[in-house]
Amino acid sequence: MADPIRITITAVTAVLGAAKAIVAMIDKEERQKHQKNASVTDLEASVNALKEDMSIYGRFLNTMFAEDANQRARVRLCSGPEGCEALNQLDVSLEGARRCLEQTEVVETALSASESNRVWPTKRPPIGELVKSLFQTNFAPNDDTIDKLLSATKDVDIYRGNCKCSFKRVWYLYQLYQQPPNQQVSMESIQSDGIESALNDVEMAFYQRPFTVSAEGSRKLNKTHEADERHWSPVGTEWDGSK
Repeated sequence: MADPIRITITAVTAVLGAAKAIVAMIDKEERQKHQKNASVTDLEASVNALKEDMSIYGRFLNTMFAEDANQRARVRLCSGPEGCEALNQLDVSLEGARRCLEQTEVVETALSASESNRVWPTKRPPIGELVKSLFQTNFAPNDDTIDKLLSATKDVDIYRGNCKCSFKRVWYLYQLYQQPPNQQVSMESIQSDGIESALNDVEMAFYQRPFTVSAEGSRKLNKTHEADERHWSPVGTEWDGSK
């Protein structure tokens, strides 16, 4: 049976690959046309942000398999009801993000400005097709391509937020499970007593120094709910989201 965390890493990799493909395609089109468009620039920024998040999530998850990682915490995350539910929700969020980037989306759009209270389902082509179509018409399409790009950008932001919330739940549980039984705190304590901020600091450290922070190097949660600096060890090069 496949390890649930390995399955999640595969899902993260799929989103990361889809995001990289869109960013690379936009860069290529802009170089060839020597032009930029505001709606495409906004879309690229959103996709880039999602890409960076996926790179971080991959590194975090891979540290669970490091030699100095807490295997008891990982096993509990994969086998306990809370952990399984959190990992499943993260997988669902990741699959939604992948579909948003790669597939045709069915969206709700207003019939007209005068009938804004009436909405009808319509299909939005894959993001890559929208971008290519816009460049092919020199940013003057005779349809609603630009509106669809704006809608796609909003969707990317929404799916990114979903993934972030789902991932944080997984990571908070992993942090909780690393604590001795007599020192464990609750999810509510993490989110209300300042420990969430400490974990966010570790997330920021991944943005700044992605190769030098490990799961065991994150701030330790103790029974007084205060963050305590620990040794930060190299992660290695198993996951490279920069390429």
